[in-house]
Amino acid sequence: MAMSDNGTAQPGWRTWLGWVVASSVGLAIGLIVFLPVAVVLGDELDVVPRAFASGAAGAVLGAAVGGAQWLVLRRRMVQPGSWVWASIAGGAVGGAAGRLASDVVAPSTDFTTALVLGLAVLGACLGFAQWLVWRGQSLSTGWWVVASAAGLAGGILPGRLGSDVLDDAIGDVMGGTVVRVLATVIFGSLTVAGYGAITGGVMVWRLRRPKTGG
Repeated sequence: MAMSDNGTAQPGWRTWLGWVVASSVGLAIGLIVFLPVAVVLGDELDVVPRAFASGAAGAVLGAAVGGAQWLVLRRRMVQPGSWVWASIAGGAVGGAAGRLASDVVAPSTDFTTALVLGLAVLGACLGFAQWLVWRGQSLSTGWWVVASAAGLAGGILPGRLGSDVLDDAIGDVMGGTVVRVLATVIFGSLTVAGYGAITGGVMVWRLRRPKTGG
């Protein structure tokens, strides 16, 4: 992904912050669609195979994430539209693969571990598809795949910790429904922000070194 010759300023903390906000919002929207579609169609209604339902939901998640990230990248890429299409493809493959991986380990581990694995696979597939765009525009970095997987899966841990702390702090004072809603908000916010922060750091680092490879 080469920098355009239109006088675009070197990316810094403002670019990183814009990426964090865009990626967080996009991922939040994507998860709002992804989770109900994957669970309802694949589990509760059982109208399609679970991996297929998760793949379709992953495509929607990829579109939301890629579209939001496009707002930040559109002036810094030669062909920014390819980022969105790559995100859709990566999300579709990752959604299906992540669900399969999660289902394989679910019987022998806890829910959080299975969820982390599934999201790591989803993030890796999404990152790999996006990496192909970076690579095709002369800005290859294998770290992008790692950042995408770690960002999507790693955000679960502080999110789960934050929700558990909230439950311990006010669970006995406030109603169970209120606590669950607040915990879900904290869990979701930390999860999507973690993804945006990690991938944003790699993105800014790479954009500041447009002529190097690796």
